[in-house]
Amino acid sequence: MQHEKYEAEPAGRRLRQNYQQAHLFDNCSIIVRYFFDSCSIVVRYILSNNYRRSNVYVAKKIADCYLFGCCLLCILQPHNNQNNNCITKTIIMASGNHGVIGALTGRVGPVTGYWRRNKNILRKSKSIVKDKATPGRLAQREKLRVCNLFTTAFTGKGFFDTSFSAYGQTNSGYNRVTSVILSQAITGVYPDTQLNYQQVLISKGLLPAAQGAKVVKKANNILQFTFTDNSGIGIASPDDSIILVAYAPDVHQAIFTLHAGFRKDKKASLNVALLKGHAVETWIGFLSADQQDASDSVWVGRVAA
Repeated sequence: MQHEKYEAEPAGRRLRQNYQQAHLFDNCSIIVRYFFDSCSIVVRYILSNNYRRSNVYVAKKIADCYLFGCCLLCILQPHNNQNNNCITKTIIMASGNHGVIGALTGRVGPVTGYWRRNKNILRKSKSIVKDKATPGRLAQREKLRVCNLFTTAFTGKGFFDTSFSAYGQTNSGYNRVTSVILSQAITGVYPDTQLNYQQVLISKGLLPAAQGAKVVKKANNILQFTFTDNSGIGIASPDDSIILVAYAPDVHQAIFTLHAGFRKDKKASLNVALLKGHAVETWIGFLSADQQDASDSVWVGRVAA
């Protein structure tokens, strides 16, 4: 079916019809999506058989589309009389999940779009930093570098998103652990900055921490952790999961688990065969059954893997 062209007034105004043979559009819907609407997109449709106009929020399928100025004109194929949702032909020119123009990813002029925690975010594009690298700035950059060497070993697993309880915060677990490390676990003066592993936390929350924790190396590259069952103290539960971490500073690699057993077991083990021959720093923590609460971790010691 050949369709006559339409003219569209500027976005935000209703469609003006320049058409003389209205019978060609009987039982068809004409939809205009305005480019500059946000959130829920209001579209305007016209049923040409009675020229009735109304606003709707959803246009299910598009058959033909024309672009005029700031408006996108879409003409649906005739509806089935028995099922108004039935469309005989569908041609999709473009699609977007976040408005008519879709989500923005990448740099466009002075702004950059990117995805973060399932949200499409726009920010000012980065510019070349020409500020002088003062001693204070160099010291801070070195702290971040040392911190990132540790946290990178956990990248891609969502480990800190779980082990660092959010409690309503919207930032990432990586942000939370970085904040803790920078505030309490960095020692030394630039350029001799290093981590104090006894002050590093690999989990943080309101659950009671492990008591009397110890670690020894067993046969077949197994690290055996033991601790006191303090279930019933505060909100500690016998079914809290055990978090174990072994980190090798010389190769910046870690082996970890969020489910090594339960608090009531009073022991847990971790296979560190992949770090054989390296000295590892070890920690133990707890995670609630629903994974909404965690404990502050406890550094257990340094052992040979």
